[in-house]
Formats: sequence, structure tokens, C-alpha cells
Amino acid sequence: MEQVLNLMPWIWGAIIVITLVIELFSADIDAIWFSAGAVVSLILSFFDVHIAIQLAVFVVVTAVLLFTIGKWAKKMLMSKNISTNSDSLIGKEILILESANEFDKGSGVINDVVWTVICQAGVSVEKGKHAIIIAIDGNKLVVRSKEEN
Repeated sequence: MEQVLNLMPWIWGAIIVITLVIELFSADIDAIWFSAGAVVSLILSFFDVHIAIQLAVFVVVTAVLLFTIGKWAKKMLMSKNISTNSDSLIGKEILILESANEFDKGSGVINDVVWTVICQAGVSVEKGKHAIIIAIDGNKLVVRSKEEN
């Protein structure tokens, strides 16, 4: 039992390193909370605290951080929507140069820039008419006829 107790700092250190590496290559911020729980357990292992207590503290600290600060941090970091200049086109009118429908792409001009336009299912826009930009899909503007509600 004492041999295992002497290995615990190494085990917690390995968990810290592994979870930090996972965090570096992950898009989420979940593994960092396991690292924090392992740090607390690492500190306890230096004081020869029983392994069961170290494991319990690891689980509790990780769970508390994951479900409190982790949820808050994820909401704060993931809610940032970076707008581009083209996002400002949504809701504006575009002059249709080539007719488009749900099957065929067309083109339109806005701010002296010609864009490829596409329509949603059941929608079509005619050449020479104005349409409303409702979304951007890659480098194409999704439009609906100005007459539609």
C-alpha cells in the first residue's frame, strides 16, 4: 500500500499533463477542470493523505468546477459570434441580375458587388426585381422575393 501511495504524485502529475494536452487539442474547455482536480489531489498526495480521499477530492473538485465555472466559461467563450462585413448585408435589398430558384443559382448586385444568389425551397426571384437577403451560405447570398412576407 505504501508503494502505491509513493506513486500517487507521479500518477496525479501524469493526469495533469495528459488532461492539459487534451485541452490544447480540444475545441471545448472540459479537460482543464480535470487538471485542476488533479492538482488538488497532487497536493494532498504530498501529505500522504489516503488514496480514497485523494480520489474523492479529485472527483468532487472536478465535478464542481465542471458544472459551475465550466458551464459559465463555456457559455461566455462560445457565445461570441464574430460578425463579418458581409453579415451587414442580411436584411438589405439586392437587385437580381439573373433569375434564381430552389434549383438554379442566379446573381444579384448590391453595393456595386455582384454576388451569386440562391433561394430556399419553393422560392424564386426574377431578373430585374429586388429581393431581400435573408442569410449567407459560404460565398452565396440566400434571398427571398421582396413581395414575400
